Amino acid sequence: MITEKGTQVYGYGRVSETIDRPPDGDTVYEIGSVSKVFTSLLLAEMVRDGRVALDDPVQKYLPDS
Repeated sequence: MITEKGTQVYGYGRVSETIDRPPDGDTVYEIGSVSKVFTSLLLAEMVRDGRVALDDPVQKYLPDS
């Protein structure tokens, strides 16, 4: 949680079957398929705002190299 007083991290459960401690702010997670959801939401916003079109070639947004 981020507030005007700073950052606080709350963990629940345990890191793994072999590590019996709760996750903390340094615990690394695999993001898995959740990144696809965020990517699609960002793309939808960009299309809505007219910044990209769904039929644009990807080369239009990549550097020439």
